[in-house]
Amino acid sequence: MDETFHTEYLKIYAEPLHKRAAEILRKSIIEGKLAPGEQISEINLCNELGISRTPIREALKFLETEGLVTLLPRRGAIVTEITFDSLKEMFEIAILLEINAVKVLCEIATEKDINSLKDIYAKLASSYKSKNIEEYILNNELFHKEIIRLAGNNYIKEIHNTVTTHLRRARYQGMAAHNSPFKFFEAHKKIITAIKNRDVETAQKEIAEHQQIRKQDSLEMLSKARTQISH
Repeated sequence: MDETFHTEYLKIYAEPLHKRAAEILRKSIIEGKLAPGEQISEINLCNELGISRTPIREALKFLETEGLVTLLPRRGAIVTEITFDSLKEMFEIAILLEINAVKVLCEIATEKDINSLKDIYAKLASSYKSKNIEEYILNNELFHKEIIRLAGNNYIKEIHNTVTTHLRRARYQGMAAHNSPFKFFEAHKKIITAIKNRDVETAQKEIAEHQQIRKQDSLEMLSKARTQISH
């Protein structure tokens, strides 16, 4: 782990140890600092974080429930692989959740809610103009999470957050092979307009098509990344 990552360990005392340890490990897995298939050393983590094995093990158990690590008898924790099937399944879940969310928003969205989506769209537009891929991807993620948040179901929000974590991880792994996420830009404005107009059919159609295109792009991106690694 690099020095920049190491500085984050100093913040671990700000909240329960196992939660902060889980946050640090999650970030490391998402960004590829802990690679798919890599074994996680509890002893090394204890030394680097300056904490005992108990909160480390609690953190790893929590990450197992998120599907980020696999706990194996006598082998400890292994970072889970990103497979094409799992990526497809995550997008399918995201599509189902977001189709439901835009339907709800078409019924209950206030002017404040619409403005919240417009604010995020403005950030997307800024990163689109500057061609900042990483910033654009993060703002795109924020847009979809905001749709879920505004729909007001905390259980769905929790599931969507887990799905989003896996999708973000796949994008980080394939970042170098990414063609252009900017081709998805216009869809966001159409989604906002449909919600504002209480047009359920159009809102659901736009969000589904948008995510289907992202799914195909992510699968191609992952395939290219795997090809680059194998060579």
